[in-house]
Amino acid sequence: MKSKRQLIYLGICFTLLIGGCQHNKKKIISKEEKNIYRDIFTKEEKTTGTAEFNLTENVKIDAQVTPIDKYKNGLKKFYMKHYFETKDLNDINEFMKKPTLFGKDLSVIMSMLSEKLSGKFYKKPRFDAYDNKAKEIIARSTFQDKNGNLYTFNTSWGTGDDRYGYDKGVYCPIMYIRLEEKSKAMSTQIEHKILQYLKDFKNMEVSFIKDKRQTGEELKDYLEKLLGRDLSDTWDCIPVTEESIVALNNVYQTDITHLESKQEYCSYRYYYDVKGFPYTESYLSYQLKEGETASKLARMSTPNNTLIGLCNPSIMCHLSKEGIIALDINNIRMEGDVYKEAEQVVDSNAILNKIKIFYEKQILIRPVTVTEVNIVYTGYFTDGNEGEIQPTVAPFWRVKVYNNDSNGSQFFFYDAFTGEAIVEGITAME
Repeated sequence: MKSKRQLIYLGICFTLLIGGCQHNKKKIISKEEKNIYRDIFTKEEKTTGTAEFNLTENVKIDAQVTPIDKYKNGLKKFYMKHYFETKDLNDINEFMKKPTLFGKDLSVIMSMLSEKLSGKFYKKPRFDAYDNKAKEIIARSTFQDKNGNLYTFNTSWGTGDDRYGYDKGVYCPIMYIRLEEKSKAMSTQIEHKILQYLKDFKNMEVSFIKDKRQTGEELKDYLEKLLGRDLSDTWDCIPVTEESIVALNNVYQTDITHLESKQEYCSYRYYYDVKGFPYTESYLSYQLKEGETASKLARMSTPNNTLIGLCNPSIMCHLSKEGIIALDINNIRMEGDVYKEAEQVVDSNAILNKIKIFYEKQILIRPVTVTEVNIVYTGYFTDGNEGEIQPTVAPFWRVKVYNNDSNGSQFFFYDAFTGEAIVEGITAME
């Protein structure tokens, strides 16, 4: 009896052992299984707006994707218009007596800046405009914070240009206020390099900012009140620190970047909002075809037959451990009347397929990573077969791809309605 029990027990153990081995074999992932590729976003990815998978052997998707709920009911396309302080001005001197900036009295804007920067203007604005033929009005002043640091204040308005359709208007204000000594160390060139070459710059810490997101949202709220316009929820925090500089030098494999005066700072970049999407400064071009004509406004940025989309520069706020060291803000262009009512938007999977086709034609030495498949608005044009071409604010699918090497990042733009490629694989679009 005992011998029989032992045989049964051994049999059970052997069965379990074999079963366990077979089970473990199923957990071993073969090389072929690791290289599983797909060229569509799942329903969950299209809903949540994040995706991570392999598109091809050398193209990885690790991207933010515009959620389908944001565009499933279609998007509108708008005529572009410029921002005006006033459209009817007979005498520039009248405006300078009671100037407005971003739709508020200039004195109100200066008070808001004084409160935010903890100081005061100790000089009244000095205006430069000599007669009604002037194309620009400029106001200058000096600001001093509570620690005695001096800031340069400068604001300007355009006036009297018939390209805008008015010869008596005051429009497109631009303003900056900068801490004179500290702002000299800032470098927009380095900021652009960080955006172009460092895929993980968003994860870098900034020692003098406790919470980058909270600080960014607080600045956004303040700027919206100052400007009187909504800013997009899409914004960037660009750290110009020892960590980011070292990372840049590692990409270049040479010491071509450095921090002036060893000053670390961080730049927050914001865009105006267009119906829940950022109005980016992408400057897409359009080549006039034979027989097509364009308005003065559409031609304002080019002397030839290559039209450049009219955009609004991003809003910049620069911080160091001393606080805000510079603000560069403007209110220039925005969406105007509706040019095209809501049209169906090409699905993100169609855009993904275009990216796949593009890279199947390339010889990739290193893998690349798609980090963004998002809808943005930017400057473009009306259809050439509808008469004189006018500037518009139009939606596009924008794809950003990091090359993981010294070539930096590349951008792809596709018409949101047709999927037509406007530009593919171009660099330096930030």
